[in-house]
Amino acid sequence: MNIKTLANSLHRTVGIVFAAACLAGASNADLIDYSNGFPNAASITTTHGSNGNIQWQPVQNGVLVITDEQRAPGGGSPMERSANFASTPVNVQKFTNAFTFHMTSTAMATLADGFTFTFQNAGPNALGGPGGGLGYGPDPSVGTGPSIGRSVAVKFDVWRNGIDPSRSCTGIYVNGAVPVGGKDLAPLGINLLSGHTFRADMTYTNPTLTVQLTDLVTSVTNTQTYTIDIPTVVGGPTAYVGFTGGTGAHTALQVVSAWRYQSIPLVPTVTSFTVNPVAVPGGQTTTGTITLLEAMPQATVYTLTSLNSAAAAPATVTVPAGATSASFAVSTAVVATNVTGSIVASRGSTTSRAPVTVAPVGINVVTVSVNYLPEGQGATGSITLQAPAAPGDITVNLVSAVPGVASVPSSVTIPRGETTAQFPIGTSHVDVNTPCLITATANGTRRTTTLTVRPLRVNVVTLGGVATAKSGWSGTGTLSLEAPAPAGGITMNLSSNYAAVQVPATVVFPAGSTTATFPVTAGSVSAKTLVTVAASSRVNNVYAKVTVEP
Repeated sequence: MNIKTLANSLHRTVGIVFAAACLAGASNADLIDYSNGFPNAASITTTHGSNGNIQWQPVQNGVLVITDEQRAPGGGSPMERSANFASTPVNVQKFTNAFTFHMTSTAMATLADGFTFTFQNAGPNALGGPGGGLGYGPDPSVGTGPSIGRSVAVKFDVWRNGIDPSRSCTGIYVNGAVPVGGKDLAPLGINLLSGHTFRADMTYTNPTLTVQLTDLVTSVTNTQTYTIDIPTVVGGPTAYVGFTGGTGAHTALQVVSAWRYQSIPLVPTVTSFTVNPVAVPGGQTTTGTITLLEAMPQATVYTLTSLNSAAAAPATVTVPAGATSASFAVSTAVVATNVTGSIVASRGSTTSRAPVTVAPVGINVVTVSVNYLPEGQGATGSITLQAPAAPGDITVNLVSAVPGVASVPSSVTIPRGETTAQFPIGTSHVDVNTPCLITATANGTRRTTTLTVRPLRVNVVTLGGVATAKSGWSGTGTLSLEAPAPAGGITMNLSSNYAAVQVPATVVFPAGSTTATFPVTAGSVSAKTLVTVAASSRVNNVYAKVTVEP
């Protein structure tokens, strides 16, 4: 079939196919429209390469010829390769793309090799290798050679090279990679070797590229979906788009009979508009953030209005080109009571609201100087406000959950302009470890901390400073505590493990004391005897030893 006959056949299909393709987009989008065929290639840059400088016209009888069936001089391998890119970059962030194509040969058994649809920013004259390189990447039989960088390509392959699954396969490739492997179309009812006319429909919303391939003779359809961030791979929101193709030792007539590329303008869509923190003490700053569904190719400006009398936002916020979010500061005034409202972001007729509450200055944190201390000992509590006290002094109320164990004042005042204040904590006698929750409240805020009071420990017991004593010896022992005894005093226990040394059963420590004495008496023994005296608190024991001799 010659090109003229082929073109007439294809054109009869084009009018039906593209009338039903529903590819219309917004009027201000980038548009490449050859939906009625190729009367010329005025807006397409064509680059050829081959053995023996074979040349062919890119447009013949209204179709775009990617490769033809010429043989190299002397009958050698033609090794044709070509690229046909729109001469001006178009937006590739969101688009629809459709084309019809046909691959045929006078020797269908050796039809080779295939073509790609490519997005790239290497330039309008970019061209890869021949053969299985498909005019996009290196020829796989060589492994090296010319390729197209900063690119994404979808292939339509009719020759089995390397790891290609069959002679009818497709796949996606980036940055000029060798286009081998991919998806086997033959079991799916798509046979690119059939000589049929096919339509490829591509839709893209970052990051999803959908490629639907339809056999216009059998009506069999197959869809492949790829996850690919095209703008990031090609290095920007726009790129050159078009076709590359190649032949090797064998030839093919590969033609595109119609093509329509329509970029879809991105409409700024706000997915979230927030102020964080949403509740802020007066006089402090909070942060507003506006987030878009997808990055825009141009800066997007939103007008800001505050519907909260105590919160002030800037007049506008701008989401930069290529970004999906922008933040801004919201300043607040000092208030005596909660003031609730919102910040409104508007652009044209669309508005978004972010709630914000300005509250009186409250408590940020309450702490104690020590979280675990012996009974009778004192600690210091500390209160820190969210901001300096305003508009006047701030009174913080205090409550102990176990006031008989840990006592606090009923309140503490933080002077205007100050952020912290301290308060005393007193503790009393306990028999076991006792956690005490201390709660501070002010201006609607509530913060807590925990202080654990434990029984006192005995520290050291001594027996008159002697290590050896004769029968009948008497002296004075000493017992010390780790800290002063609590109010009311405290009693510790004594015991001896042998009657030859006698001590009292208990020792009383007056309030505030850390030491106490007790009598020690050595009785009669018939032989040298080691005696141990134990002093015991409710939580620990200490020991002293003395040897009694006859």
